[in-house]
Order: sequence, then C-alpha cells, then structure tokens
Amino acid sequence: MRTVLRITLVCLAIYSIFFLMSGLPALAAGDTNPPSPAPSSLKPDCNAASGDLSQGGGSTSGCGLDDFEQLLRNIINYLTFFAVIPLAVGVIMYGGLAIMTSGGSEERIKKAKGNIQNALWGIAIALGSWLIINAIFTALTGVGVEDKLKAIQNTGTTK
Repeated sequence: MRTVLRITLVCLAIYSIFFLMSGLPALAAGDTNPPSPAPSSLKPDCNAASGDLSQGGGSTSGCGLDDFEQLLRNIINYLTFFAVIPLAVGVIMYGGLAIMTSGGSEERIKKAKGNIQNALWGIAIALGSWLIINAIFTALTGVGVEDKLKAIQNTGTTK
C-alpha cells in the first residue's frame, strides 16, 4: 500500500511540476498577455516579408522556402508539445489510477508500471527527436531556437 501511495504521489508531483512550469517563460518575460497554449495557425504568414530581400531571406508575395521550413517547424512543435506530451501525461495518470485500483493484484500493478514506464520512454524519445530535428533545421537554415526566441521577444511574432 505504501508503494502505491508513493508512486501516485510521484506521478502527481511530476504532473504538477510540468503544469506549473509551463507558464514560467511568459512570467519571466514580463508579458501581461501570456501566449496562447496552442498556435493560432500552423501555416506561416506567406504575405509578410520574412527577411531581408537583399540577402535572399524572404519575399513579399507568395510562399518561399523559408515559409515551408517554418511550416515544418510549426508542425513538429505542435506534435511534440501539444499532442505527444499531454498524451503521455494522460497515460501516466492512467497508470497511477490503475495502480491505485489494482486491489493488490501483482499482475495489474506490473501492467500499470509498464504503462508508466512506456509513457516516460515516449516522452524521452519525443523530446530527443525534437532536439535532433531542431539541430538539423538549425544547421540547414542557420536560424536556431535562440534567434526565434529573440525575434518573438522583440516583435511579438514568430517571423
């Protein structure tokens, strides 16, 4: 019984930490209007100038290669942070609930622990692949996460 309580508390602590820390970047930046949890649109704004025209960084009409790259980044970020991680947290919560309702059955506890372990592996794999893909995008385009964050802080947009 103590093990069940301990596992439940650990799962609740992990979820609470994730939930509480999700708003810290907006608080640290001093924004009075924190960003919405989901992007308003996955597609980039192709009509806006996306860079210095003399350097080949964008166009004022139609979509270019940089807009396609931004679309790919938006899709990958959405799938990673707004689909995979919440789904994994849900599986962890389900595993904790299954442990609590197992009634002492070793088989059900073992299955629930396997669900929690698989969800944690899923989060690790998703974040690891996001890091690899982001590193590839940074190497190919020369625009990294730091540059995007500075642009967001300076202009309030992702372009």
